This record gives sequence, structure tokens and C-alpha cells, in this order.
Amino acid sequence: MKRPLLGLLLLAALAPAAHAKYAIEKQIDIDAAPEKTWAVLSDIDKWPEWNPFIHYAKGTLAVGNSLDVLVQPTGAKPIKGKGKVLVLEPGRRMVWVAKPFGAWILRGEHTFAVEPLPDGKSRFVQSETFTGILVPLLKGKFRRETEPGFLEMNAALKKRVEGK
Repeated sequence: MKRPLLGLLLLAALAPAAHAKYAIEKQIDIDAAPEKTWAVLSDIDKWPEWNPFIHYAKGTLAVGNSLDVLVQPTGAKPIKGKGKVLVLEPGRRMVWVAKPFGAWILRGEHTFAVEPLPDGKSRFVQSETFTGILVPLLKGKFRRETEPGFLEMNAALKKRVEGK
């Protein structure tokens, strides 16, 4: 078989997996105003002081900028990477995307949102959508490590914002 034909067959075999998707969303209510929650969340320079999941995000938080990120769920190996800020709506939402091996192999779009609640409280919603051919192979890892990491970060943010 000639190489070009082999390459086309391989691409055809991988095409369905390229559209694989896995999403995580975790939220927590915080007994503080949305402005206070956002102030703590968006101060990424201080994440190492309180964030047990994303140990750091170094860089300037602005649309188009890259952040050097270290993610380490409890009991898992650290993962260093780069996230590019796609959306920054001060007081409301920030989104970054990481493509460690190229977008069609694995892409993670991570969203952090702060929503107002009655009585001056806020809700923090953290989500990530993974796409690419590695997603079917990594679903178990996302369930075992990433989802608990979201819960840990959410709880730590609540504790930090509420001053407990």
C-alpha cells in the first residue's frame, strides 16, 4: 500500500474520534457578593496561596494572552501547559483554551464564571469541555482526577472568599 493511501485510511479511521467530547461542570454557592468572588478568582498571582488544583497560572489575564499553567489534582501527576485566554468579561467570566498536542488530538476549553444570587451571594461555575481523538482514552482520567480537582478548587475558592 502506498503511503498517501495509508495516511488517508488512518485519517478516515480517526475522523469519528476527532469529534469526541467530554464535559465537566461543577458549581458552588458562595456567601459573598459576586464582586468579591471575582476579585479572588481573577487574582491569578495569588492562586498558589489557596488553589489546590491549579497550582499556578502565570501571565497577564487578558484576551489573546498565553498563561503558563500547572494543574495537579490531588494524588495525580502535575501537568504543565499553556492556556490561551479566549474570553475575559470582568466580574463575570473568563475562558482559556489549552491544546497540548494540537486541537484535533486534545483540546480543553476551561470556563470560570461568577453568577449573582439573591441576597448578595454568588455562584461559582467551573466547566471544561474536552475534544479530540484522545478524549475516549482519557475519559476515565477526567472522571477520577479532573472532576475531583474542580470540586477541590471550588471549595477552596469558597473558603478563601468567605474568609474561613
